[in-house]
Amino acid sequence: SPDDMRARKRERLSATADNVHALEQQLHWLSGYDAWIDGGLNNAHLAAIATYSDCIPGFQQLLERNAGDLPAFYAAVRKLKRDRGARQALCRQSAVAATAASTP
Repeated sequence: SPDDMRARKRERLSATADNVHALEQQLHWLSGYDAWIDGGLNNAHLAAIATYSDCIPGFQQLLERNAGDLPAFYAAVRKLKRDRGARQALCRQSAVAATAASTP
């Protein structure tokens, strides 16, 4: 039933939160997601994290294109913030690069 499915989903999200906290303690590391985790994980939180993670390679490439110059990198990021199409292209580029890197 839908109620059973929701209950199983809550249990899985709770177990995921517990696993993240346990891993943080084991590694003596903070993920920075404590507020979200402690507030209760949901699909929107997980989608935001996945989107951010998917875009990391593109941001790394952008930093390299700016020769590690942080002010230039930040200026480029501000332009991306105003240009949704360019931002999406950066993330798509990241996904393609990640797929190519994982293909033998």
